[in-house]
Amino acid sequence: MSFIARLLVTASAALIVASIAMLVTVAQEEAGQVETNLEHQLADQLTILPATLADWVVVGDFAVIQQTLDKFVSQHEVVSVTYRAENGATVSSQQGRPVKLHAPTWFAARFAGINPSGQTSIKVGGREYGTLDVVLTTHMAVNQSWFRLQRHMAILALAVGLDFLGILFVLRNGLRPLSALNDGARALEAGHLAARIPIQGSPELARTIAAFNRMAEAVEVSQNALRENLDRIALAASVFEHATEAILITDAAQHILQVNPAFSQITGYSQSEVLGKTPRVLASGYHEGAFYAAMWKRIRADGQWHGDITNRNKRGDIYPERLSIVAVRDATGRVANYIGIFSDISELARQVAERTSELEALNLKLESLSTTDGLTGIANRRRFDNQLATEWTRAMRGRQPLALLMLDVDLFKHYNDHYGHQAGDECLRSVARIIDSNSRRSSDLAARYGGEEFALIAVNTDAASATRLAEEIRHAIELFALPHARSPLGNVTVSIGVSVIEPEESMQPEMLIHKADEALYLAKHQGRNRVVLADR
Repeated sequence: MSFIARLLVTASAALIVASIAMLVTVAQEEAGQVETNLEHQLADQLTILPATLADWVVVGDFAVIQQTLDKFVSQHEVVSVTYRAENGATVSSQQGRPVKLHAPTWFAARFAGINPSGQTSIKVGGREYGTLDVVLTTHMAVNQSWFRLQRHMAILALAVGLDFLGILFVLRNGLRPLSALNDGARALEAGHLAARIPIQGSPELARTIAAFNRMAEAVEVSQNALRENLDRIALAASVFEHATEAILITDAAQHILQVNPAFSQITGYSQSEVLGKTPRVLASGYHEGAFYAAMWKRIRADGQWHGDITNRNKRGDIYPERLSIVAVRDATGRVANYIGIFSDISELARQVAERTSELEALNLKLESLSTTDGLTGIANRRRFDNQLATEWTRAMRGRQPLALLMLDVDLFKHYNDHYGHQAGDECLRSVARIIDSNSRRSSDLAARYGGEEFALIAVNTDAASATRLAEEIRHAIELFALPHARSPLGNVTVSIGVSVIEPEESMQPEMLIHKADEALYLAKHQGRNRVVLADR
């Protein structure tokens, strides 16, 4: 039971006790008042009645005296009246119907000590004519006193009842809402943040409960937000501790405040060794001041920087790292901290270098494949065209002669038909090897121009030298003596057309090819297995 409830019950009990005490006091006062009233009444009767009987006692008219006494008894609170004359005669009258006592016995007992009786003498003219005895009844006075006490009791009962009704009202409209508030507060204290109290009680209490509910809702929202923040902080702390990337936190002056285990693993420095120092403890000297100036300029402008940097660990080893720096600002917009996150990319750099080397090799291979004839292994038509354009430009700038030899295997179709395609492919490979082996300089280029036709570019070569080179190749193929059953000569031979031009701006490389083709046609027309130099 709450303090207020105990206070109300105690007050009610005190009221009841006070009421009982008051009733006892009233009863006592009523007893005293009744006794006083009866004494006064008896005195009045003992004064009035002798005066009434005086004339009749003198004459001795006992009949009238009897009538007077009877009438007196019937009209007053008298039990009996007795007149005793001097001669001993007696006249008495008693109440025919005694007043019924309505008060309870316990109440009437308080009046038991009252003796409402008295005696007086009747004197007329100084002579005594007898005595008069009067006995009054207490019942009527007791009944009246009881009725008055009942009215007091009714009033007190009404007061006590109203008091209890007030207590019930307070309990219902005051204590119950207060108890609900107390229970709600205890629920909040116990962590039941969803506790709410139904609106009840007086308007003031209803507003108080509504305010409590708003407070509880605000507490719940705040606690939930706090719990979420704590969860995020715990998650961030877990990430900080278990991240494989190194994390360091500095103040606005770049003094290190905290590092994670990955930092120590990568750099070799423990947290105690770097606290209060700046990240310059990791500087390798690899970067110039301009690099760092540009980095911090970007951080001041954008609030962050990302890039690769070369640092030095505690052992003195240089290592590349991928670094991100973020500026953290406070509520006023000022930089409060810097957070650096980096990882050692030495393995990545090694893999990238290996991969780059592999890609370069592949690119060279692809380039070679794209410019090499797949059958013979010498340059293909694409490389020939590019090389001719390059050497044509170089010869034009250097005012040097550029020679081109166009070679064609004589009667190759007959060879292919007779020996088969595999033998034909091998024949072409043999011819290509002989042509390539007779290239005098690294700047010369032997190429398969198409089908059984080959070409050789000879830079800075005049007509005599070009013709001599062509004869050497023709003779080498002839000496190779590859059998050709369908050829009149019995062996594989080649016809060669030679053209030599000193390029000018008005000329195109196609002119060199055209002249070599014409010379090759003449060589074939003149009987094959020969060299023809094109006219200039």
